[in-house]
Amino acid sequence: MPSASDGEAPATSIPLPVLLPQNRRLRHLSGLSLRNLGAPATPPGASPAPSKLPTTPATAAGEVDDDVPPIPTLDNSQMKKPEQRRRRSTKVLLQRWESASQTLRGDAFFSLHRMPTVEGEEGKPLYISEVVPKSMNPDFQSFDLSSAGPAVTRSDCVVVKVWVDYGAAEGWSLLVESEVKLGELGYLGKNIADWRFPLPRNAIVFHLADGCYADVPVLRKVPTLPAADRIPSTTTSSYDTLLRLTNLETCIYDANFTTARISAQISSILTASAEPLALISSISTTRVRLEAIKKSLAIERRRLATAQRRRTELKESHAARRAAMADGAASQDSGEAYLTSARTTLDRSKASLASTREATAAQRQRIVAELMSIYPIVSLPGAAHGLAFTIRGLHLPSSNHEDAGNPHETSAALGHVSHILTLLSYYLGTPLRYPLRTIGSTSWVLDPISVIQGPRAFPLYVRGAVYYRFEYALFLVNKDLEQLMKRVGLQAVDIRHTLGNLKSLGLFVAGGGGGWVGSDAAAGGGSAPGSARPSLSLRLLEVGKPEGAAGIGLSRSPSPVPPTPTLRNIIAAENGGGKEGKGKEVAFREVDYDSTDGKTTKTTTTAVVG
Repeated sequence: MPSASDGEAPATSIPLPVLLPQNRRLRHLSGLSLRNLGAPATPPGASPAPSKLPTTPATAAGEVDDDVPPIPTLDNSQMKKPEQRRRRSTKVLLQRWESASQTLRGDAFFSLHRMPTVEGEEGKPLYISEVVPKSMNPDFQSFDLSSAGPAVTRSDCVVVKVWVDYGAAEGWSLLVESEVKLGELGYLGKNIADWRFPLPRNAIVFHLADGCYADVPVLRKVPTLPAADRIPSTTTSSYDTLLRLTNLETCIYDANFTTARISAQISSILTASAEPLALISSISTTRVRLEAIKKSLAIERRRLATAQRRRTELKESHAARRAAMADGAASQDSGEAYLTSARTTLDRSKASLASTREATAAQRQRIVAELMSIYPIVSLPGAAHGLAFTIRGLHLPSSNHEDAGNPHETSAALGHVSHILTLLSYYLGTPLRYPLRTIGSTSWVLDPISVIQGPRAFPLYVRGAVYYRFEYALFLVNKDLEQLMKRVGLQAVDIRHTLGNLKSLGLFVAGGGGGWVGSDAAAGGGSAPGSARPSLSLRLLEVGKPEGAAGIGLSRSPSPVPPTPTLRNIIAAENGGGKEGKGKEVAFREVDYDSTDGKTTKTTTTAVVG
């Protein structure tokens, strides 16, 4: 393989650049790399004069040191040749290589400068790169020189200074200072990796828009261009168009420069006129504050007017309320005076109501007594038990009505019962749950409540009727009787005893009902809440007495008995039962139950028939 110093072109063909040598400018430069970095033993040509360091990693651009220590060098004479001895391990050789190359690797950075126009002149650097530590082939970050202005970007020459620090006491030193013309550089390829040949020591590789360039001796010979007929024709701009573009770029630069100059002048004028401008600004601020204060004042005035109107409305409302309170007080005084006068009227009305109730109760007692005298219910003489009764001489059995001796008698007795129940419901003010239609011995009862099919009228006669309908009609009559008994406070132990329950009801109401009929019942209701329950008194006044007899005298001798009163407690005369004749004493036994104190008493009554 030919070396770089042979002066011969490599065997392979050299790639052609896109930019022609005369068209290369600094605006195309975007990066820079160093290869085979190291201090040369005998640098070619004259050694560069010591230069000032443009900057250090810790200082700003423009600050340099006055003295630069000499560049440490290392030539082949300083490197000891290995003795001819038997081969050792690779690890030992590697350690020796690292120790030998430690002095060749150092920290490096570069700086770009404009070409000096005067001999010995050194201006400020155009660009200072970052520091790449401990490397012989450092690659630096890309950069853009367009901010330096057209005077720099249109130039094709630049001064490159490479600074290194090998860790010695001298610090940073200038390793390479080269004046480079971009048109004289050789094209390496699109990338450095495309160049397959060794580069010289301290080679500087320039990264342009179309690839990489370097000052390589083998590339200084301009390659032979291909024949014109093999070059494809390309449409490009004319000279006039390129000239106009150049003039336009110049105009843009001049406009930018003029804008910067005018901005600087405006800044200086503003700095000089800071106090008047501050006064104007304060005046504007004061005016804005004044407008805000005026708006706030207007808002507060509106709020004040609203508050005053609200105060006036409240005063009027309070005055109206005071007048209303005064009217209310006067009305209350008149109401109290009327109430005082009305109390007397109320007392008179209460007394009148009480007398009316007493008169009503008396009339009810009289009417019920007359009703019981019209339909007298007496015990059946010679009955096997004391619970067989007759109504106007007609016997009504408690059960087995189908087997009764005379069905016409039973129907007539039920007609009397239905008639007396209808009248009692009217006088007691209690509508019957099952209405009765009284037509003598062909009476019937209605059931408008139960869910049944067929006719709702049930006969109260046996002859010519279905027996179960007759039994159901008798059951409804007994339920009506039970309703009236509960209305006055009586308890029916067995509702089948129709005449016995009806006699107890008539005697209880005719006797005043323990005070209930005369007071609460007259008002159309039961006992008042919290008042004493009416006393229960079952009396038998007609035992052994012939129909139509009159003049009964009663005397009582109470003695306590424990059982609760029922119809079976009404017993016929113990002595002389059924005997007739004047002047004959007849003994009766009654049971009284008073629910106010829960006491049950047995009363023996002696009656003298007059």
